[in-house]
Amino acid sequence: EGLGHRLLANRSLLTPGPGKRFLSLSFLQQRFITSKNPKEADGLTSAQRELVAHWSAHPWNYLTGKDTDGRPIYFTRDEKDSRAPLKPFPEFEYLQAYIEVLHQRRAICVDKARQMYMSTATLGYLDWQCSFLPGRRWILSKSKEDEATEMLQDKIIAPHAEMPDWLQKWNPVKMRNTTRLVYKRTKSYILAATQNVAERSGRGGTASGVLIDEAAFQDQFESIWSACEPMAGKLIAITTANLGNPGAEAFKHLIKDDLEGEAGFTQAEAAE
Repeated sequence: EGLGHRLLANRSLLTPGPGKRFLSLSFLQQRFITSKNPKEADGLTSAQRELVAHWSAHPWNYLTGKDTDGRPIYFTRDEKDSRAPLKPFPEFEYLQAYIEVLHQRRAICVDKARQMYMSTATLGYLDWQCSFLPGRRWILSKSKEDEATEMLQDKIIAPHAEMPDWLQKWNPVKMRNTTRLVYKRTKSYILAATQNVAERSGRGGTASGVLIDEAAFQDQFESIWSACEPMAGKLIAITTANLGNPGAEAFKHLIKDDLEGEAGFTQAEAAE
């Protein structure tokens, strides 16, 4: 039973439960995209502005968006395919359900199998937030800094390089100091961090969200989650299976607490 079947069979996952918090983006999004500042619309045709408004309305619209000529705007790379490595973002029903969970809920844990595009979809969601909402501050935690930087390169910078020229000019992104992906137009950014930096960042200020990738492989996962839970607008942990280290044990207990009604987050469990 796959992730899509689990999510679609339980629509309550897409609706916040009593007393649960979720991040409402509608007001900021509408106000920012429809700003009267003429510089924001420089170089766009009326058709392009309509597309931008549509993409900004929901992350799924963006990830599966088409340019005025019908060509997809968001591509992923399949390194295993030597003939046609560039592929449009997959429009699988389970991914659409997962994106809706990310959009609506505040805290999400994803116990996933490999090759399901879950990391790609999650980074795509971060990209949507930073592309269309002002002042977003996201932290991406990996075991090593170079792994976090490589993930930003592969999952965000590479897709942006394949976007239409007009969209790249309208929404320029750039790595700064190898650890910070900056969105010039919205003044948003994603910080690539090691697990110890992520924990310090969690204790040192606020963030729009924190993504802990391969959480069961990060020894400090429990302390990162505890530090970031009070300060982050969204808190997402993704992992493939692992056993025998503190991160794996903490992830298992977090899911167990939720099943017993104590943790208060949505578990998106992916299995082949």
